[in-house]
Amino acid sequence: MAMLDGTAADDEARLKAARIIDDESQRMRRQVDELLELARMQAGQVKINREPVDVKELLEHCQEIFAVQAEEKGVSLKMNLESPLTTSGDFDRLEQVFNNLLDNAIKNSPLKSDVTIDARRVHADLVEVRISDSGPGIPPEQLPYVFERFYQAGGMRTGVGLGLAIAREIVLAHGGTIEASSSPGEGAEFIVRLPAVSQSAV
Repeated sequence: MAMLDGTAADDEARLKAARIIDDESQRMRRQVDELLELARMQAGQVKINREPVDVKELLEHCQEIFAVQAEEKGVSLKMNLESPLTTSGDFDRLEQVFNNLLDNAIKNSPLKSDVTIDARRVHADLVEVRISDSGPGIPPEQLPYVFERFYQAGGMRTGVGLGLAIAREIVLAHGGTIEASSSPGEGAEFIVRLPAVSQSAV
C-alpha cells in the first residue's frame, strides 16, 4: 500500500511539474509575441485600420469583458460616459488599450473597491478617457517610467510588463496621448486622449 501511495504521490508531483512548465512556456510565448508586436509598432510596421469608433460603445464592450473578473474580486466598475463620443481609429487596437488598463486597474484594486471609467469630450477636438482605481498607487519617482517595456512598480502594482508600452504605441499611432497620475496609497489614474470626430463627419 505504501508503494502505491508513493507512486500516486510521484505521479501527482510530475503532473504538477508538467503544469508549471506548460504555464511558464505559454507565458514566455506571450512575452515573445508582445516583444515582437512592440518592435513592429515602434518601427511603424503596424497598420491602423481607421474607421469611426463610438467610444461609449467601445468602453461598454470592454466593461462586459471584465465584468466577471471584477465581480469575483468584489470590484465595482463605475462608468460615466458622455454620448456621442466618436474618434477615428482601429476598434480592435483601441480595445486592446482599454482592456489592458482595465485589467491592471482591477488587479491592483483592493476587495470591495471601485474602478471608475470616465469618458467625455474636452475642447472641440479631443475625446478623453480616464480609468482610475484605488489600489496601492505608483511612487512619484516611478511615474515617468510606467510606459517603458518591462516596467513594474517595485512590487506595488502587478500585471504591468509590456502591456502599457504596447498601449502607448497604439495610442500614439492614433494621434493621441496617454499619461498616468498617482500618489502612493491613493490609487492610480490613466488618461487617454484621442482626436475627436464630429457627428457630421461620421
